[in-house]
Amino acid sequence: MKQLLNYYNVVPLIAAILICLLAYFNVTPGYRPDFKYAFYANVEFLRQNNFNFVIYPKLNEDDIVKLASVKYIDKHMPDCTFISVFPYQPISTLVFLPFTYLNIDLATQIWLILNLSTLIICYKLLAKAFDQNDSKIGKHIAFNFGFLIMVGSIFISLYLGQTAIIFGLLPITLGVYLGLFKNRYFLSGMIWSLTLFKPQFVFLAVILSVSMVISRNFRLSGFKNLAGFLVGLIIQIIFNIVLFGWETFLRWIHFNQIYATHTAQWVKYLYLNVMTLSLSTIELLNAHHSTYLKLGLFIISFIGLIFTILVNLKILNSDKLSEKIKFILIFLVSASSLPIIEFYYCYYDLVFYPFIYLVLINCFNLDKSKRLLNLSKILLFTITIINLYGLGFRQDSIKFLPTLMVLFLIIVYGLIVKNSLEMAEEKNIID
Repeated sequence: MKQLLNYYNVVPLIAAILICLLAYFNVTPGYRPDFKYAFYANVEFLRQNNFNFVIYPKLNEDDIVKLASVKYIDKHMPDCTFISVFPYQPISTLVFLPFTYLNIDLATQIWLILNLSTLIICYKLLAKAFDQNDSKIGKHIAFNFGFLIMVGSIFISLYLGQTAIIFGLLPITLGVYLGLFKNRYFLSGMIWSLTLFKPQFVFLAVILSVSMVISRNFRLSGFKNLAGFLVGLIIQIIFNIVLFGWETFLRWIHFNQIYATHTAQWVKYLYLNVMTLSLSTIELLNAHHSTYLKLGLFIISFIGLIFTILVNLKILNSDKLSEKIKFILIFLVSASSLPIIEFYYCYYDLVFYPFIYLVLINCFNLDKSKRLLNLSKILLFTITIINLYGLGFRQDSIKFLPTLMVLFLIIVYGLIVKNSLEMAEEKNIID
């Protein structure tokens, strides 16, 4: 046991050093960190223009490529191989502003270290929140942290300097911790509202809040949580308007409408990184312009959303589970549903999945699902090897990655739903 513990303490350190060295020396061909070429570059340009928000198109413009910030980055960073835009809300520029006073390479390294530190804190909080007298979840998470950090999605998120860990994982984790460990549901909801900084995670916060509100046993806690969530959103909107003006806020909304259209048009390019049932199906069938298919996938996503909420209700209304176990299960079900119910969810946004998968394979009784479990392990091993080989960029090495990844995600979601419903109907089989 001591050897195992020591091994999993050493691996994260080795992984962290490896990531830092790769990023610092730019040893990987085609290494283009999003932090440097998208976040830092756009906010630096914004600062040079006295916060005249030229990083968002005007309300009467609809071409992202013609943005002044895009032209500036194309001119001053000719090695940037993608359209560099800043899709986040105006106040999020304040997060990156201090970095623009530093050398760009130093800022990139500091952001990397900040992400890594946040990741460690988040997983420790989740382990503490989920740990309990009749569960070994905390211990399993502690022993497997080395595995967590080496799994492709987290590796790529750290390596690219993405925002999923700080803007997504951190607020969700703090909210779960405050709800589970402290029973402070209003504050939990306010923290969850910070997912507006990374809109892909807003869905998770909304599903959890709505599920609690319409349940029988969690209704009061749910109303507190939802009230905190709405108050947090209102505060952010007010800050956006007060600090940067109403027009800037509208331009950001307009930008995201254009960006969504732009995403749909460039689905074939984005397919290399976007891991959702919708985009993977469109690309697999080579049906980028099929309106009927997209409508059908939208209906499937909506059904998936309703199904997830119904599963959460079954869990929350169960009389056979403790309050803590209920919260754990609806979090696992809701988080694992995101790639099925969302349209735009990138590989580096899957920062919850290593945690979810470890809980699934270590803490559930999967004797009746061994074939699916073994298939998921084979898929995960294959996906991880492919990603670490190609680092998420080489098209020839990740050609079939999205299909494999979505199949893996669906299996994980199915296993979690199946076992959660069994627990709600029979007994607590979480170990």
